[in-house]
Amino acid sequence: MDLSLRQRLMILMAMMAVYQFSAVEASSTLTSIVYDGSKWSIPAEVHTAVSELRSEGHEIRMVESGVKNGLGGEPTELAGSLSAARQHGLPAIVHRTGDRFSVDAAPETGQDVIRAIK
Repeated sequence: MDLSLRQRLMILMAMMAVYQFSAVEASSTLTSIVYDGSKWSIPAEVHTAVSELRSEGHEIRMVESGVKNGLGGEPTELAGSLSAARQHGLPAIVHRTGDRFSVDAAPETGQDVIRAIK
């Protein structure tokens, strides 16, 4: 089978796109601070630290454990993080990279947040 130059270039470009996508996906981490709003509130200095980290480009969400989407169900993009946090015990901080989750107790101070994220 003899491929034309154009066909070879298209195959090469497709392979590069797949490689680049998987590299970005693998290095991307979503951090969620999950809490039960009826039992715990996020300290103000944690809010401040999260805002600073977000401005540096970190993807961080502060999520009440009973959060619902517009259809009344659990948001699909947060389901794994919410499940991991509930299994660990709330409040919790969950780091998700791809399909992997690591969970720890939620930070109580701004400095704890910065250490947990960086």
